[in-house]
Amino acid sequence: MSDRFAADGYIVRRLPIEEKLAELRRDVLDVFDLYGRHHAGLEVTDDADLVRFFRRAQRLQYHAYQRINRLPALAALAADASLAELLAELGMRRPVIDVHLQIRCDMPVAEQHLAVAHQDYAHNLGSRNSVTVWMPLQDTSVEGGALRVAPGSHRYDLFPHEAGFVDDFPEELLVSVPVMLGEVLVFSQWLVHASGRNTSEATRF
Repeated sequence: MSDRFAADGYIVRRLPIEEKLAELRRDVLDVFDLYGRHHAGLEVTDDADLVRFFRRAQRLQYHAYQRINRLPALAALAADASLAELLAELGMRRPVIDVHLQIRCDMPVAEQHLAVAHQDYAHNLGSRNSVTVWMPLQDTSVEGGALRVAPGSHRYDLFPHEAGFVDDFPEELLVSVPVMLGEVLVFSQWLVHASGRNTSEATRF
């Protein structure tokens, strides 16, 4: 596995975390439901409700969005023993959380905010072997907004960039990486990657 990671700059691995992921997704919807009910009279129990919340009260939905990054269930995932074991397999003897934990919420709407090709290292400036761990809270297909990566691009140090975003990176070098619930995508923070557009009917967390 470490050889493949060294060559491609990323791996996908299944971990025994499905129960924790499901708990986190429930907690996320509960936060949106709390904000929706108390401030806009909107019940949020599923993805369709969340999309309606976004369309009717985008600013309020954004405030709720800031709260979900502080959920205890998210911190529990970051501290999961199986994740620590995986990072140890990749040669990380004592990993630390170097930046704040973050949940990204991509809804199936026209006005999606997609991140163009970039390298996380330009934003985070961690150690040379720093990685990003990407955990979807549902099956994430190409249609669901799977992350796109440029295999092997981590071997070329920092590309010319503007505010961290790589200048004129060839789209044809980016490949989508579907990740199913319970799997994690671990990639070097030097790896060039970009958002995928969510064209499904579900929210991609």
